[in-house]
Amino acid sequence: MSKLYEINKELSDLFDEFDTLEDPELRAAFITRIEEVSLSRDEKIEAWVCYIKNQISESEKFEAEAERLQKTADRLKESAKHSKERLQELLEPGIKWEKSPHLLTWRKSEAVKIVDETAIPMTYMKETLEYSPKKKEILDDLKIGATIPGVELDKRMNLQIK
Repeated sequence: MSKLYEINKELSDLFDEFDTLEDPELRAAFITRIEEVSLSRDEKIEAWVCYIKNQISESEKFEAEAERLQKTADRLKESAKHSKERLQELLEPGIKWEKSPHLLTWRKSEAVKIVDETAIPMTYMKETLEYSPKKKEILDDLKIGATIPGVELDKRMNLQIK
């Protein structure tokens, strides 16, 4: 894996090992090992920043690749669907076709086709009702001093890495 930012070799090796750990207790113990490396505070901070930027860069690459692969999978599924429709046009409905190692058979099925949803009696309709908090509106009201049962204003400090 190529790195966007270069890190001190000793820390780089530790970070690579840190990446393989999944157990939170092992990760916590490993951070202690990283902190014990004899570098200045600024060098350690810079190494952590570089490590984080490298991780973000790698994750973005994987997300882009996953998206590309998903698009390819979707395109192939759609192509297979259209190919199956074309194949059905070539066959006689209900007649089996066989040529080793291939076997094509038919199966009967039933499905409801909705032609006019407004004409369906209410006894055949299901009601779906969903509530979710309007967080933006709640936040605005909390900021001006409103008291709203069930919520509280959570003030945070978020680290920005640039």
